[in-house]
Amino acid sequence: PVAPKLIEYLDQEPDTLTLSALAALGYIAKPYPWVAEQTIPEVISLLDAEDPKLRANASGLLADLAADYADKLRSVVPRAIDLLGDEDSVVQANASSILARVAEIEPETVAPATASLIQTLAADSESTRVNACWALGYLDAEDARDALVRIKDEDESESVRASAVAALTMLD
Repeated sequence: PVAPKLIEYLDQEPDTLTLSALAALGYIAKPYPWVAEQTIPEVISLLDAEDPKLRANASGLLADLAADYADKLRSVVPRAIDLLGDEDSVVQANASSILARVAEIEPETVAPATASLIQTLAADSESTRVNACWALGYLDAEDARDALVRIKDEDESESVRASAVAALTMLD
């Protein structure tokens, strides 16, 4: 019931309320994605916000919606690819999550991100590396095999190594 009120805050000049509304909508949209579907165009526009927290929350909400609305997020794929290089690690992680979730459903839409995702395997953020592994697996990115084997053998994170194994299994 609170979702419509939160959505109203997205129509205002971006500020702290917008930031909080995006975060709250993200929590609600995980189990009930349909409540935030109408926000997709507005949230996409916030990916260009100067405030990294706004970009992070906007990309996070879009990542939460991507599995259910991949068709509506096709247009955001090029921007998500750009955001893999964002200065904010949360933005990077959320952008990689968008790409992974869309790639699972529409790999052809995300295929142009393959080279960027391979580079992202070296990101500082564990979440970003995990998402990149999954995306590369969904893309059946044979070009990523050597990098994924290296990640499987050498990454310090058990979850990243496991994601690399899963991606390699998808390639096989």
